[in-house]
Amino acid sequence: MSITLGLIIAYMILMLVVSFISTRMMKRQDTENFLLAGKNLNWVLVGVIIAGLGIGGVSTVGVAENAYTAGLSAGHYLTAWATGAVIFGLFMTRRLKKSIIVTVIEAMDQAFGKVTGFIVMLAQLFVGFAIFAMQMVAGGAILASLLPDMFTLQTGMLASAVIFGAVAIIGGLWSAALSNVANCIVIIIGLIVGVIAVVKHFGGMAHIVAALPPGISGDGSHWFSLYKGYGWPKLIAQVLSLTVLAHAIQTCTQTTIASRDYKQARNGFIFAALLMLPMGFVSAILGIVAASQVPGLESAKLALPAVITQINPWIAGLTLAGLWAADVSTATGIAVGQSTMFTRDVMVKYIRPNMTEKGQVWVSRITMFGIIVLGYFFAINMKGIIDTLMKLLTLWTPIAVLMFSTFGAPKLARKSSGIVVMLGGGVWGIASMFVPQMVLYNQPIIGTFCVSVVLCLITAIVDKRPANFEGVYGKSIEEVDASDDPVGVGGEGA
Repeated sequence: MSITLGLIIAYMILMLVVSFISTRMMKRQDTENFLLAGKNLNWVLVGVIIAGLGIGGVSTVGVAENAYTAGLSAGHYLTAWATGAVIFGLFMTRRLKKSIIVTVIEAMDQAFGKVTGFIVMLAQLFVGFAIFAMQMVAGGAILASLLPDMFTLQTGMLASAVIFGAVAIIGGLWSAALSNVANCIVIIIGLIVGVIAVVKHFGGMAHIVAALPPGISGDGSHWFSLYKGYGWPKLIAQVLSLTVLAHAIQTCTQTTIASRDYKQARNGFIFAALLMLPMGFVSAILGIVAASQVPGLESAKLALPAVITQINPWIAGLTLAGLWAADVSTATGIAVGQSTMFTRDVMVKYIRPNMTEKGQVWVSRITMFGIIVLGYFFAINMKGIIDTLMKLLTLWTPIAVLMFSTFGAPKLARKSSGIVVMLGGGVWGIASMFVPQMVLYNQPIIGTFCVSVVLCLITAIVDKRPANFEGVYGKSIEEVDASDDPVGVGGEGA
């Protein structure tokens, strides 16, 4: 236990050191440097930010939690995330990098009007906050299993939140990017080494398979099936959900804007997808081992840490540090994104329009602190990690459709698209959570996605007025598409 504790403490110190180093990389203490890393991220840093966003507590602890009953198909969570990252990279980054906006809320406000922007703001801040809280749940589960003499689930969540906040508050997006270089290395090595050690510790796969219960399939056939445990409707819903997440979450938009040029952003998203793709199945295997060797856990959230803590303490410490690193990497990116939106789209827009650059940096830091405090109280009342996420992402589906129409398929974006899609899709999504008859294939997001897309297509046919692209790009969409400038409006790094 002392070895494991030492490794975790060392890792915490490393994250704080990286955060302080990142402050030296800022030429000035302004919003471009603190929130956008000086618009100088290369494809590797873009990739690790997005991979860190995907390979978080949800996709490690959460996948193992679901694999504890559903088997290998739970690993498709990161297949879905990788799919969303590739679609975003290929279709969104070029025009997004040429835009003059910084946040998702700002893009929707400029393209479709203030009413749409206000609705999007409410949805963005609430759902993004909830996703941040999920990382606390996963971090608490890891530390509680890793060091049960020191942490309960609740105190583990609190300790995780403190480190999340410290990394983000000290160094902003530079801190998130640099810490994610270390995080991704530790995550990948830790999970791969961990699964090999766990399988060996419990007598090999043949012994593990022989001890698996019949489970939900009745004959055990779902354990290593790529689709039986979840079923096709849930797998399709997960791809939709994570594609929605990529297009609606502030981190993906902000990281693209912070890149050197759109090619660096595009390649970074593809790189992230390659990093993410196998990691979901690694976590799923650990959940299957837990179902075989430690059945009857008080909470399925403890499935992954429960098997890891039984192996060699050095390997256990490395693996659990990797899991915790996954949590840190996701949470810091979200914290920076949420604070950016609150600062620019609430404080500057509605309360203090003349706020100085230095003032905006400090408001961002204070916002991050507030997210941590409130997020803890939200987290302690949260139930299943991935199931909660899937429900919340239903509320982001109309935003994702509008973002794609604005930056991926602008010919579909009309002035009326924003209010029609947000109200129509949003009402359907909320209602489907309470009226089972509105849910298609037991997955609320499928119906919400279909309604949002249909409404977007209807407005594209009926309304001949294009969205306000000049507010988004500073020029007409025809001028944007005619430009071959890869670095965006305004020259290098814009």
